[in-house]
Amino acid sequence: MKNLLLNIAEWRERLEHDPLAVFLDYDGTLSAIAPTPSEAKLPFATQEILKALVKIKNVKVGIISGRSLSDLRKTVQVSGLTFVGSHGMEIQSEGIASKRVSNQYMQELRELRCRLKGEVRDLSGILLELKPFSLAIHYRKASSGDEKRVKRIVLDICNDAVHQGSISIMSGKKVIEIMPPTAMDKGQAVEKLLKLWGRKKVLPVFIGDDRTDEAAFEVLQDRGLTIRVGESDAHSHAAYYLDSVDDVRTFLRMILCFRISREGVSHDSDAE
Repeated sequence: MKNLLLNIAEWRERLEHDPLAVFLDYDGTLSAIAPTPSEAKLPFATQEILKALVKIKNVKVGIISGRSLSDLRKTVQVSGLTFVGSHGMEIQSEGIASKRVSNQYMQELRELRCRLKGEVRDLSGILLELKPFSLAIHYRKASSGDEKRVKRIVLDICNDAVHQGSISIMSGKKVIEIMPPTAMDKGQAVEKLLKLWGRKKVLPVFIGDDRTDEAAFEVLQDRGLTIRVGESDAHSHAAYYLDSVDDVRTFLRMILCFRISREGVSHDSDAE
């Protein structure tokens, strides 16, 4: 895995000339990881770069996150972006419908939430977040002992439903998420958007930091530019890495500068 900023020359020509489809995770990619989702703020400079990028000809930008669609729109607040929430279950784009789930599944999800709420009430630093299609159990603020306990509690309570095929479990950074049994992943979401945008005509770029982003990295192997945020990881399907969210912003600014230089496009971004 190579550091992208140190090897940007390998991609400069394509980033400057090819139609681009830039896919971005939110937490840990555009915004630094925070103790709770509500504390993860989009830096102003990054927001300004996104506003400028969506105005560039032949550049499409999508945010693909585990957050709900409504949460993403409220948090990012950049018009012209394509938003994909709930790991691909919710898509805000003409020509693509969001997934549907059964009332039976939603009822089971609410029942699991009630059971989990009772079991974790004595643990500190646990946050249960009911989303439109899933239930996320956040434990970033928990002690190491409570972290182990909450993992065991979730698996014990959900074990029968998982084996019966009525739910699935997805794990991320300091979060466990109860999902529909036929839940979409970020790789499937990318495929849907590329089909809509003309996948043979665009260079796909995907940036993410979590194991939930690996599905997209795998889908785009040998087809696009895949970038993991964090230290180099030989087990990742990404080909490149960026050290931090600050480096992600630097890379996005590079794309903007490449396109402006090529097309002579003016923009009003003061992002530094």
